[in-house]
Amino acid sequence: MPSIRHSVLWISILFFGATLSIFAADSVGQTRIAKWKDDRKAAFMLFFDDSMQSQIKNAVPELKARGFTATFYVNPGKGDWKVMKDKWEKELPADGFEYGNHTYTHKGVKDMADAEEEFGKCKDVILGIHPERKTPRLISFGIPGVAKGAWNITDAQRDELLVKHNMILRPNVHFGFIHLKTAEEMIKLVDGAIAKGGSDNVGFHGVGGEWLSTDMAIFNTFMAGLAERKDKLWISDHISVHKYETEHQTAEVQIVEAADKKIRLKLSCKANPELYDGALTLITKVPASWTKVQVVSGDAKSSATAANGELRFDAVPNGKEITLQPE
Repeated sequence: MPSIRHSVLWISILFFGATLSIFAADSVGQTRIAKWKDDRKAAFMLFFDDSMQSQIKNAVPELKARGFTATFYVNPGKGDWKVMKDKWEKELPADGFEYGNHTYTHKGVKDMADAEEEFGKCKDVILGIHPERKTPRLISFGIPGVAKGAWNITDAQRDELLVKHNMILRPNVHFGFIHLKTAEEMIKLVDGAIAKGGSDNVGFHGVGGEWLSTDMAIFNTFMAGLAERKDKLWISDHISVHKYETEHQTAEVQIVEAADKKIRLKLSCKANPELYDGALTLITKVPASWTKVQVVSGDAKSSATAANGELRFDAVPNGKEITLQPE
């Protein structure tokens, strides 16, 4: 039977070990990778299908008024695109909205050759709208709803084309008017994503007009509900959310140096860096005296503000050294 002295010694060791663990968790340089950008509780996506004129006339002003982005799944070979071509090709991209591939004409595909043309021509238009962006890059893809018998390729053939054109199939969409009849139903999806810490979406066709149309009163009530929860949500486009989630799955932080005057880190992940080049949000413990901090990663420099001994900043998981120093 162990003596009292041995028991006391063992308790002391356990206590010291626990104290050391607590200290290590709070020590300078310790870094957490946020599950979602800006350490938000959840990610939420807004989708708009079919290049519809009511989206530009009615939905876009409401999105811009609240600082929301969205993914528009476009058909550049369709009449509605051509009627408002200048806005689709110049105004919306300048306002920061993203485009997804919804096929060129929305008429379906007769066979693989036709699918190659429908997928490829739409992709080329999307890439041409942002000539300043690097290629290859990922594009979201949404399967168009077409008449029975008009979609004549298998899922495997579709996936072959997606890989070839660097496209990502979007998640299942909860559409206004079709699946969600009220703003309350839409907001329930948002609250569910926040509660679970996950991601979700709501999609639209017509907004205040045209087909499969969501009434403007419903749309605006939903927008107001999103705005009320904006501090908990990362409202973004599909590809940005997909990149973040994919990179986060294998991301790792290495502490190279942790001192009062400088912290050096390395952030890496196993995703293909050619296509997965989005920034992740890091939360790093820094000395309590730090306020304005310079963040340097490769040739990129930025400034961030520390609060309560923590610094939140974004960095690409490319394995390059990240240096943090008080300004």
